Amino acid sequence: MLQISILKKYTAYLLVVLLFSHATAVFGDDLMYVIWRDIGLPDAVRLASQYSGKTIRLAHEAQGTISLASSDPVNSGQFFSLFEKSLQERGLVLLPGRDNTYQVTTAEAASADNAQPIKTEPQAPVTQAAQLQHVGAIFASERRAADIAARLRSMGGAAEVRAPDHPADKEFSVVLLYRDSAEGYQAMLSAVERAGLNGLISTPEAPAAFLVQGKLSPD
Repeated sequence: MLQISILKKYTAYLLVVLLFSHATAVFGDDLMYVIWRDIGLPDAVRLASQYSGKTIRLAHEAQGTISLASSDPVNSGQFFSLFEKSLQERGLVLLPGRDNTYQVTTAEAASADNAQPIKTEPQAPVTQAAQLQHVGAIFASERRAADIAARLRSMGGAAEVRAPDHPADKEFSVVLLYRDSAEGYQAMLSAVERAGLNGLISTPEAPAAFLVQGKLSPD
């Protein structure tokens, strides 16, 4: 009975904190309670990127505020679904892009983009470098992995968080993404260095072909 009483008091205290906050997220065991009340879209997009580990951008035509509340603790995936639903209630849409990126825009702008005819002109074939992947680090906390990936993206790098293949595992991988070129490899290294993650993130060795061609200098 004593434990139940303590739990009720803690729950009541938590609800009071959430109700009187403009934008609140309380974390625990990789889960969180979230309550947003009329939070501006720029702040909402910034926080949603942090909580979900995804790169989310705001289109210039998307303005206003949104509200969001979770009655139960949610993980990053459930939070992302709540965020998308809240946007839809305000007539906004979340458009997926490449490399785990999304854009918040208005439904009208999204419909107009889809309705525009695509003009094609003959172009010379362009050879694009393939994208390579490297597991830079593994964390037991999904939130920790998401924070690291977000730091890399803020420094111009490309990274994503991958959940374990087996539900019983609790290892979340931070995967570095970079083009198969000397420029892409160097950009990936620069992002890791600018983010201050040299001692935490492992990077792949420079491809021998780049060293032979003189495009990279061996350390």
